[in-house]
Amino acid sequence: MVWSSYMGPFLVAASAADAETAVNNLSEDQINEFRSAFRRIFDVDGDGTVSTNELGEVMRKLGQNPSEEELKEMIDEIDRDGNGAIDFNEFLEMMAKQMNAPTLDQEIEEAWRIFNFEHQETITKAHIRGIMDNLREFLSEEDLEVVLDNMETDEDGRITYETFSKSMRTNPLAVTPSSQ
Repeated sequence: MVWSSYMGPFLVAASAADAETAVNNLSEDQINEFRSAFRRIFDVDGDGTVSTNELGEVMRKLGQNPSEEELKEMIDEIDRDGNGAIDFNEFLEMMAKQMNAPTLDQEIEEAWRIFNFEHQETITKAHIRGIMDNLREFLSEEDLEVVLDNMETDEDGRITYETFSKSMRTNPLAVTPSSQ
């Protein structure tokens, strides 16, 4: 995982309107393929929804071993009506958004534009800190320090797009005090 995933709201998050637009852009064939996959792979008991148990079964078949809490969090991210399960419409929205999800390069470019609000050739660690200080729920002070310590700068303490992009592709948070 790249640390760009910690920048939540800055990295292209689809709203409900975006999800509706994405679904409306699907062809009938695509919708039918997703319906078939939903029924065959995910909705094991055929009740029209995917529960945490069913999601867990699929994930274990794929070699994953998520905890019950992780499964609940996955369901909660998609479960728009709050019933604790994913119905086909919620599944379809998720799949449509995923098809339109930005690439890592696009996410990095967007993050650069946000941090580089003055449109200069370089930014500083202070630019990044200023933005991230307002997003403490996504990245702790300790983790921000780890990220900034691992950000390459030139002799003047400036960060180019190239070094920013390189840093975004690594995960300096893989082993930090707060993740141990």
